[in-house]
Amino acid sequence: MFKKILKDADEITSFIIETSPNEIDEELIFEYFFGCKAILKKVEIDTLQLEDINHHIQLKAKEKRYQKLPIETMPPIIVEDGKVIDGNHRLRIAQKRGSRRIIAYDIISL
Repeated sequence: MFKKILKDADEITSFIIETSPNEIDEELIFEYFFGCKAILKKVEIDTLQLEDINHHIQLKAKEKRYQKLPIETMPPIIVEDGKVIDGNHRLRIAQKRGSRRIIAYDIISL
């Protein structure tokens, strides 16, 4: 369903744009992930940290959208060094459902 590897900043940026219902600054995202790839894996939820809660405002409409999806088909979150970069709403839904693991793209510098 989801690619096992996002091979570069272009693919990572495209994934984030495709899964986000909000407007995205493509250039900013591309620059942030320049020189990186992402590997799809399951990660233990209790090992994850929110990057910066001031940048991730909880939106009820977004959470409601993700509540309707089965956890198995929910888009992967993006993590880097154990920190959630994108997907805080999906993470909160997984936690509410009692999930111990979540699918994530783990960012790796090339």
